[in-house]
Amino acid sequence: AKAGDPSVTQEMVDVSWQNLIKAMQYLSFKQGEMTDLQKVVDLANSLDLTKYLDAGQQEFKDALAAAEAVLAEEFVEQTEIDQAWKDLLKAMSELRLKPSKEALEALVASAESVSVEGADEETAAAFRSALANAVSVLDDDQATEAEVASAGEELQAAMSRMLASAGGSTDKPDGNTDNGGQQGSGPSDNGTASAGGSQTSGSGGSASVSKAVKTGDGFSFLLWAVLLAAVSAAGGVSVRASRRRR
Repeated sequence: AKAGDPSVTQEMVDVSWQNLIKAMQYLSFKQGEMTDLQKVVDLANSLDLTKYLDAGQQEFKDALAAAEAVLAEEFVEQTEIDQAWKDLLKAMSELRLKPSKEALEALVASAESVSVEGADEETAAAFRSALANAVSVLDDDQATEAEVASAGEELQAAMSRMLASAGGSTDKPDGNTDNGGQQGSGPSDNGTASAGGSQTSGSGGSASVSKAVKTGDGFSFLLWAVLLAAVSAAGGVSVRASRRRR
């Protein structure tokens, strides 16, 4: 515009220099690199949030929304881009997968098949409490890995104490039992005593074994009981046969 030109107003001059400044700013601006941000956003969108605990999910969603907003901008500085993907990556790292409950579920199923008969009341009560807690953790969709592990350890310990209280004293491979103070005889006893010992160990041992086997424990005792019963039975048959011959 020439000086003194009456067609040029002050408003036109103001608009012109403002547009010039904006153009200069664009010329000096360098678009940031968004490759890293795009990769992190793609990874975040691939997550199945149903497999994660609720804790941390809202922070993750907020960080993802902010990162996607930065991606949509036409002109963004590199520092803003880098901060966006770093914030999103941090939010992703704080998500927690729901823990596997298969081991705890199997332990609960085993514990539910165990009888508390013969155990003292305090031990039985502790076992019931641990079992109830384990069932509660199984039903809790938001239970953490630490809670699942703690419930399993507590139930396992309570079940071991309860089984020991109920019938641990019968776990003796030499045929001894606590049934009224009776004692099965060893190989040096006569046939009558051996037969009696076989009956005592069979009746006293079966209750303990049935409880132990249900929990996956006591297999070695079961093997001892079966072998002892077989040996005792064979001894009884031999003695009776020799008596008939006499």
